[in-house]
Amino acid sequence: MPTPSRSPITLDSTLRQMEGNVSAVVDGEVAIMSVEQGSYFTLNEVGGRIWVLLEQPRSLREVCETLFQEFDVEENECQSDVLELARELETRNLVERVHEPGK
Repeated sequence: MPTPSRSPITLDSTLRQMEGNVSAVVDGEVAIMSVEQGSYFTLNEVGGRIWVLLEQPRSLREVCETLFQEFDVEENECQSDVLELARELETRNLVERVHEPGK
């Protein structure tokens, strides 16, 4: 779980998948298994694309730019959804921050 004093995730936050998770495409969705926690999480097509993009460290702004090119999505909606998913993935210890904005 993220520490309470941690700054909020923003579009300038750079994230990557945490090591030790296993993922696979199942019926068009991405299933992620946290071996450490013994739990799994599924993502729809767009969420799965975000997961793949985070195989390498990437800012959430870069993720959104890629999604704008690949999906028919409004900019504000995309940014909001990406931030929401990033927070959820961080809470579940599936991604980690590799760069804090302004540091």
